[in-house]
Amino acid sequence: MSDPASRRRRAIQVEIIGREYRVVTDRDEAWMRRVAELVDRAMVRVRDETETVDSLDVAVLTALHLAQNLMILRDEGIAPPDEERAQNRVDAQRMREIVQLAEDALQAEPPA
Repeated sequence: MSDPASRRRRAIQVEIIGREYRVVTDRDEAWMRRVAELVDRAMVRVRDETETVDSLDVAVLTALHLAQNLMILRDEGIAPPDEERAQNRVDAQRMREIVQLAEDALQAEPPA
């Protein structure tokens, strides 16, 4: 069982596609930095492959790619250890909400 003191929420600075973000988390700093690195690599790859310059478009496409990978893992029955399942459900819900917000923002933009 983890030490409750180690699970306190704190702010961690991370860099994603050249921008600094302050992430509030109760996770280990090294773990959060690995997450940010994964997102950074995914966004750079999407940006470079699609030649998209709009950061919101890159973020939405990246979120869709990562959500697709999550769904594939879920469909294949690959699941995390028991103690992480609840947090992963929360994270998956947050991902769905982020994708929905981004899709709503893109639909609200006037045509170019």
